[in-house]
Amino acid sequence: MRSRSSHRALSSIVGAMIFIVIFGAAFASLLYMQDRYAKYINSVRETLNEEAERLSEDLEVKFKALNSTAVELTIVNKGQVFTVVDHVWVGDKVFSLDLGLSPGGDSVVLVLNGSQINPDSEVFVVTRRGRIFEGEYEGYYVKRITIENPPGNGELHDFQVEIQLTPNNFNYSRARWNGGDLRFYLYSNATGKLSYWIESWNTQGTSIVWVKVPSLPSGGEVDIYMFYGDKDAASESSFDDVFDIVGEAGLLSVDSRWTETRFLYAYPDSEPPVVVASPSRLNTTSDSEGVVRIWNVTLAGFQACFEEYEYETHGYETVYWLALRRGQWRIGELHVEVGLEETPTDVTFSSYFSSKPVALTQLQGRDYVYARAAHARVEDVTTTGIENMHVEAEETVTDGEVGYIAIEEGIANTTFTGGLLIQTGIEEDVAVGSSLDVDFESSFTTEPAVMAKIMTDTGPLREERIEDVSIDQFSVLIEDENLASGVEDLGWIAVEPFKPIYGRKFAPIEPIVTVNPTEELAYGISYLP
Repeated sequence: MRSRSSHRALSSIVGAMIFIVIFGAAFASLLYMQDRYAKYINSVRETLNEEAERLSEDLEVKFKALNSTAVELTIVNKGQVFTVVDHVWVGDKVFSLDLGLSPGGDSVVLVLNGSQINPDSEVFVVTRRGRIFEGEYEGYYVKRITIENPPGNGELHDFQVEIQLTPNNFNYSRARWNGGDLRFYLYSNATGKLSYWIESWNTQGTSIVWVKVPSLPSGGEVDIYMFYGDKDAASESSFDDVFDIVGEAGLLSVDSRWTETRFLYAYPDSEPPVVVASPSRLNTTSDSEGVVRIWNVTLAGFQACFEEYEYETHGYETVYWLALRRGQWRIGELHVEVGLEETPTDVTFSSYFSSKPVALTQLQGRDYVYARAAHARVEDVTTTGIENMHVEAEETVTDGEVGYIAIEEGIANTTFTGGLLIQTGIEEDVAVGSSLDVDFESSFTTEPAVMAKIMTDTGPLREERIEDVSIDQFSVLIEDENLASGVEDLGWIAVEPFKPIYGRKFAPIEPIVTVNPTEELAYGISYLP
C-alpha cells in the first residue's frame, strides 16, 4: 500500500511539472506574439503617419510690397495633395482667394490692401481645410540717412562719411549676421550706388560704416538710402573703394647724376604730388656734406640726385623719399596738409592744427642748376602755419617752388591706413654735428623709410642725414657746412615703404549724420544692382 501511494504522489508531481512546462511555453509564446503584434501595429501606425504627412498640405508663401497698399503674393504648393487657398490675411484685413493649387503648382496673386503696409505687417494664407501658413517677406528694407555739411567746411567732394548704427536706429534682425547685405544709394529707387566699408559690426551695440558720398554742399543736406534684408547677399564692403590712396614712400640709390623714379600708384589729380627726401647711411668714399635734390615731379614719378656744396661728383647714397597728394587729408586720423608755394613766403595752413605739426619741406625744382646744394629752410612752425619758408645755398638765391608736408605728431591709426604703420615726431634742440638716437613708439615689421627736416633756422647751410635705421629706432645728424655749433628743432616721419598710403578727405568739422529711425519697405524693388 505504501509503495502504491508513493507512486501516485510521484505521478501527481510529474504531472504538475509537465503542466507548468506546457503552460509556461504557451504563456511565453503568447507574450512573443503580443510583442510581434505591437511592433506590427506601431509599424503600420508609423507608415500611416508618414503617408498622412506626405499627403498633408504644405504651402510656401512669400510676399513683397509693390507700394504702400499693394502686396504681391507668391504661393507654391510643396505638398502632395490638391490644396485650395480659401483666404489671405494682410495686416488686419481679410481677402477671399478661392485659389486651387495642384502639387508643385504655384501662383502669383496681387492683393490691394487699402491700408498702409509697413515692415511689421503680417501676411497669412488659410486653406479650405483650415491650415494656416505665414508669409515670408522677400523684399528689402530701406532707411533714409541725412548728412548735414556745416557751412564752415565749404563744399566737400568724394567725402568719406561715418555712419553709426545702433539698436536704437537699426533693427539688426532684418540684416545679415555680419551686415554683408547692406547697400547704399543716392536715391530711394536704388540708383546711384555708393561704395561703403564696414569698420566694425556689433549686433548688440554700435556698428560703424563708412560711405563715400560724391558731393556735400556747404551748409546743405544730402539724403542717401541704406537698403538691406537679403540675408544671402555677398558683402560688398570695401576699404579700397572708400578710402583714397594719397601717397607712397620708398628707397632709392642716387649719386650726383639725375636718376628717375616711377611711382607705384596712379594719382587722379591735375597737379603732381609733393616729394620730400632725406639721405641715409653716409657714403664711405666721400664724407662731404650735401643734400638730395628733387626735380621734374609729375603724376608718374620724379628725378633725384645728390649734390655737395663743392662742385664735386658724389658717390651713391641711399635716399628715403615720401610722396603725398596735395590738399588736406586725414591719414590714420592724423591731420595732414600738403602744398606747394613760391618762396620766400609765409604759409598759412588752410585749417589750423590742434598742436604744432611736423613740417617737412623740399625744393621741387631745378631752377638753381648753378646753386649747388640748394634746399628749403623755414624759420619756425606753429599751429597756424610755416614762417619764412625759403631756399638757401652758398650762392645767393631769391625764389623757388618749395613743397611742404605738415602732419600731426603721433602714430597713425592702422585701422584707417590698411594696416600701414606711420609714425611722426618732433625733436627739439637737436645739437648740430652730433647724432641723435630716436626710438619709435611702436616697432615696425620691416625697415621703414624715414624722412627728417630742420624746422627752425638758427644757422645757415645746415641739412639733415638719417643714419642706422632699424625697426625700433633711427639716428639723425644735422650737418653744418661751416662746422658751426648750435641747436635746431627737427621733424620726422617714418613709414613702411613700397605700400599705398591711404587717407580720407579732411573737413574742419565732421558732417552731422542722422539715421532716420523709421524703417520702410523697399516698394517694388526685388533686385539691387
